Amino acid sequence: MNQVSGEIVSIETHGHLSLVQVRSGQDRFSALVVDYADPVPYLKAGEPVNLLFKENELFLAKGFSGELSIQNRFPGTIRGITRGKLLSRVVLDYGSRQITSVITTRAVDQMSLEPGDEVIGMVKTNEMLLSPHD
Repeated sequence: MNQVSGEIVSIETHGHLSLVQVRSGQDRFSALVVDYADPVPYLKAGEPVNLLFKENELFLAKGFSGELSIQNRFPGTIRGITRGKLLSRVVLDYGSRQITSVITTRAVDQMSLEPGDEVIGMVKTNEMLLSPHD
């Protein structure tokens, strides 16, 4: 599981859903939270949180230009690639953190991904989980 720390900037709520905006360095992320029966104390502006997302939910784009509905986007540099027959593990440097993506080996080949390449990591808002910052 990938983890990025940040601070809640704002929360927009409608019914039982909340759209939480989080700032991590210069990047902004969003997470969709289904309201719980009991209030969650760390879900308020100014609170530190961890953004969590699975390796298989991290999409990669190389040379991307255009419009896309995925809101969570951040730059990264490929540190390394571990190729498998069907799936490959791509490790990105994102600031001082390392983030991992698991994509098909076919995608690695089609995109000609190599260590040192600049890419954009993307995660759908509904795939972001929040936890209190330790």
